[in-house]
Amino acid sequence: MDNSSTENTTDHSAVLNDRVLSVIEHELQNKSQEITLKEKELELRKQQDIHSFEFATHSLKEQTKDRQEERNHLLKVRYTTIGLTISLTIIFVVLIFSILYLGYKDIAIEIIKLVGTALITGFGGYHYGKSVKATESKNEPSH
Repeated sequence: MDNSSTENTTDHSAVLNDRVLSVIEHELQNKSQEITLKEKELELRKQQDIHSFEFATHSLKEQTKDRQEERNHLLKVRYTTIGLTISLTIIFVVLIFSILYLGYKDIAIEIIKLVGTALITGFGGYHYGKSVKATESKNEPSH
């Protein structure tokens, strides 16, 4: 009996060792697959980061270009407005001096009064509208 019991124990130990080795081997395969999946996930994250960086860089370049174009446009509008104002002022002064040179002092005074009233009214209305718009925008709740 001693011999068969030793054989039984040896067989039982061998089966147990095979099972343990099988479980360990299976666990190692699972860990290997997890590591492979994590490597792929890290690679995907790296690609996403690279694409995000490229998109952000491109977006910043376009935004910089757009803002430069906006500044150039506003500068052109400002120069055009200043040029128009200077031109109209020169034309007005030449007109008044021409009328005065021809001896029509009363007509020159009436034209100056008319233009002065129109300018004061225009500037007053412009600034009133601007202040009303600013007040309305302050009173509106922000979204």
